[in-house]
Amino acid sequence: YPNGSFADVTPGVTTVTNDEPWTHTQVAGLSVLARKGSIPYIRNIKSDSTYYGMGGDWPATTTCAVSRGFLDFIICLNVSAGANEYPTMVKWCNPLTFSPAISSINWDPSNTAYIAGENILGDMRTPILDGLPLHNTFMIYSSDQVWGMEYTGSNLVFNFKRLFQSTGIMNTNCVVEVEGKHMVFGTDDIFMHDGVSKKTIADERIRRKLYTALDRNKKSKFFVHHDSILNLVYFCYVDKTSTSGFLNTPYCNKAAVYNYRNDTWSFMDLPNAVGAAETNIDLTGTNYDAYQSSYNSFNNVYSGFDTQTPRVSIMLGNSDSTNGLTD
Repeated sequence: YPNGSFADVTPGVTTVTNDEPWTHTQVAGLSVLARKGSIPYIRNIKSDSTYYGMGGDWPATTTCAVSRGFLDFIICLNVSAGANEYPTMVKWCNPLTFSPAISSINWDPSNTAYIAGENILGDMRTPILDGLPLHNTFMIYSSDQVWGMEYTGSNLVFNFKRLFQSTGIMNTNCVVEVEGKHMVFGTDDIFMHDGVSKKTIADERIRRKLYTALDRNKKSKFFVHHDSILNLVYFCYVDKTSTSGFLNTPYCNKAAVYNYRNDTWSFMDLPNAVGAAETNIDLTGTNYDAYQSSYNSFNNVYSGFDTQTPRVSIMLGNSDSTNGLTD
């Protein structure tokens, strides 16, 4: 949605019914989209107006559930090759230069001229759900384990090690980095870690209320959002109780909101939200002296008017006529 107008960047593929969550990453001037059951899609931000199927020698029948950026690599997780599923596979491309031609990306692990490769984590008991860089380590999450992946610079390229057992992530898009730590919407607790030690931030506070209210049948819709301006982390979920402002929604109707500056929790109703991001909004068309109504009508602090392009969090919602959400 650049400069106030929509741009359709939908890949030119046959539409199929797929309820899996999308992941997105940017690495080396490339924008990459992935979800389980679909081939990854890629776009050169500088030169491409739309997304294309994953470039280079990526096999036509290979899909991945998650794609993330790490160092100069595109990392693909939970891979399927045709009818063969490898839910604990990690696959990476040859290192990228900035803004490469999509056709030049190499994925073939058998090509000895490159260091593209793949590895199956045989000791991981459940499928990989997500991954995210933390310092010099790429963290890999399943529902009950956390692994670390580190670049070695040797012929092995990456070293893999299990970091935490008996704890994992609720689903894809349920982890964010905040000030050198990962905050994770876990399967039975919300925790933070630095790659070495972890601690709960919800137990004996809001954990019981949250985990008895959330609808695990809709956990693929859950997501976590970091609002770096207000120092908040939103753990967004579908609440199955009658206490929500919007009932029986297909997407998130509630968020447990953690203020990591004050170490406090609160809850917020969400209007069937599907995702969130930070962005700059343009106020240049409505200067302060052009407003006709009183100051009290604005839900903003006075300091919020000190810039014409303030950075804010936005959430995207889906219409839901049963709850009166028509837009």
